[in-house]
Amino acid sequence: MNSYLYKVLSNIFICCTLILITNQNSYAQQLAQKGLYMLDPYSFNPAYGGLNNGLTLTGDFRNQWSNLQGKPLGGYFTAHSPLLNLNSGVGFSFSTESIGASNNTEGSFSYNYILPISPIFLSIGGGIGLSSRQLDGSILKTPDGQYENNVNHNDPNIPIDKVSANNGVINLGIVIRTGLLEIGLSSYQTVSTGISKNEKYNYKPVDHYLLYASYFYTFNENWKIVPNALIKYEKSALQSDIDIHLYNKNIFGGVGIRGYNSNSLDAIKVMVGGRITERILVAYNFESPISELKLYSGNTHELLLQYRIQANIIQREKEKLIYHPRM
Repeated sequence: MNSYLYKVLSNIFICCTLILITNQNSYAQQLAQKGLYMLDPYSFNPAYGGLNNGLTLTGDFRNQWSNLQGKPLGGYFTAHSPLLNLNSGVGFSFSTESIGASNNTEGSFSYNYILPISPIFLSIGGGIGLSSRQLDGSILKTPDGQYENNVNHNDPNIPIDKVSANNGVINLGIVIRTGLLEIGLSSYQTVSTGISKNEKYNYKPVDHYLLYASYFYTFNENWKIVPNALIKYEKSALQSDIDIHLYNKNIFGGVGIRGYNSNSLDAIKVMVGGRITERILVAYNFESPISELKLYSGNTHELLLQYRIQANIIQREKEKLIYHPRM
């Protein structure tokens, strides 16, 4: 591997790590949490389209803070595939999440172009979509409200029925693989769609930037260990997931932690999974809260199911693409 390139990639990762450990403020994230993010990086970075070297379908269901009323509850579905002989990939994603009286639904399409430039593997992608947030004002309650015969919040700023706000979504991403190291950078941004909104309800998600990194170390043909990290940043918050997986042939187990200081520590994680057939992968993630919310929230459960059909991205004899085996 070119020494200069290696130094550049190493410095990028070190700088992001320094930002992570020196930032002292943390606030709630708007993007939904994904405990099993490493099994489907396409769900947050469009540059991963088709990089599993086959048509990949993934469904994920997450029940967060199971004892908390109005808990986050939702899931997502992604489908992405290589385009044979075109050095590229395409994909689609759909997600939904309900939190209290609000529900967010989002769908997007993506395209990515793959550049096997020795000694690195590079993919650049982008996606567009639509995000819709709905608020059901009829289930909200205010201290001065009257709810015997009909809904009356006695507050002109709170709607009494369902209202919604819509935004366009733009996702951009890049993936770099070199040797045993993989780095993905992506952004999540929204734009006004011009679709009318209720004057009492105007919701616009903030822009997010994500750094994903993993390192694949193989002991022998049966055992390998893979550390993973996901850092999410927006202008007022920074959050991290650090995980490590141990693979034995077709099964794996892992542990992880979300957060990095007293303000951001959220949960410890335990994950298990395996490939039950050549095409089907199942994984389960359990999270136990370690923040002050643990007295009320309960645990988090997440289940992922993935189906993959193998295919070749580029059918050329002179060029060899290097893929990291992600089960």
